[in-house]
Formats: sequence, C-alpha cells, structure tokens
Amino acid sequence: NRGGRRCLYAPDVTRGPDGRYYLYYAFDFLGVMAVAVCDTPAGQYQFHGHVKFQDGHIWGTRSGEPLPFDPGVLTDDDGRVWLYSGFATKVPAVASGFHSLTNPGGVVLELEPDMVTIKAGPDLLFPTRGKPGAFAGHAFFEASSIRKINGRYYFVYSSVKGHELCYAVSDRPDEGYTYGGVVVDNADIFEGDPNRQEGVMAQGNNHGGIEEANGQWYVFYHRQ
Repeated sequence: NRGGRRCLYAPDVTRGPDGRYYLYYAFDFLGVMAVAVCDTPAGQYQFHGHVKFQDGHIWGTRSGEPLPFDPGVLTDDDGRVWLYSGFATKVPAVASGFHSLTNPGGVVLELEPDMVTIKAGPDLLFPTRGKPGAFAGHAFFEASSIRKINGRYYFVYSSVKGHELCYAVSDRPDEGYTYGGVVVDNADIFEGDPNRQEGVMAQGNNHGGIEEANGQWYVFYHRQ
C-alpha cells in the first residue's frame, strides 16, 4: 500500500496460542488478507505475512477463490485458530489485481499455528441471498465477527438488509450454524422505500460485534 490508495476494511485481532496478538486485515477489494503481530494488544504491530495455502500461494491471488474480506478470527480453547471471511457482492477484477474472485458468502478456514498458513478451507458457511442454505430475510452480506460463549459459537454479521447486525449459533466453529436473530437494528432505515436497493448499501451498513465486560454483554457497532 505504498501509494496509500487502499483502505483497511474491518480488521479483527486474536491472541494466538503463543500469547501474542495477531491482527488480520484486508486492503479493501484488493483480494488478499494480511496479518500483523505484536506482544501487546495496543501496538506497535509488525507485518507477519499474508494468509496463504500450504503450497505457498497467497489466498486471493488465483481466479476462482473466494474474495478475502472483512476478517473475523478466533483462537479456540484448544488452541485451534479459525478465520472467517466473506462478502456478498461481486468485485470487478480490475479492483482485485485482475483476479476473478468469487463471492459465495461467509467462509471459514482453519489456520496452522504460524497464524498465516491455511490448514483447511475455505469452506462456505453462510450462503448469500438466493443460494441454498441462506438465512431467509437475513442473508449474509459481510462483516464477520465470532465469539465463543459458554461452549457455543456465536457468529455476528451484517445482513443484506444493511440496517441490522444478525447472529447465528452452533456447537462447532466450522459447521452447523442456525439463524439466531437480530442483535441491533437501525429502526429499519429505508425499509419499504421502493428506491432502496438492498446490497448496494449507499446509506451505509452496520458493522460490529459483541463483548463481555464485568459480567455485562455489550454490542459495539458502527454505521456510515
């Protein structure tokens, strides 16, 4: 990003099995995901590498792969590391280095202990609207965020409606999610407006996640 033209969209951070903090980020629609590492959560982070497959090629640099976008990351109690990603809208190849990347929905990958090498995946978890398995009326759009609460996995995401954050829940990190409901909603802004185009998000959309502090759960979120 030497020219400063790329924006850093919706990053996420996890404390890895080695106790260090790993920050996952993507430069807007470029189609690659990178990782930075630090001994403390607040910085200064140093570049650690790009998320890549076992053969060394960087995820998102080969046509046909799902676009790396809006990472959500979880280091599980057993030390396994899960990376979530996804975007619902097709990105023109010119924006991603002329790689024709796919947008099937929300995907999951398991990472090796080095925090950058893909051990398994990407596998589709949350299909986009109109595809088999999509959550009716609240299909996945973007903004993956994952938490483990009392042994279950809660996946928070921005739905195709744009004005809401929804969640899905499973007993496993990589399969079996069922729709749970709406976490927060912006009063159905523009709902019912015949000129409103779902998926375009001209008015912005909700991004965020949930976190526990002193025994109380909160939702932190933003909207353009």
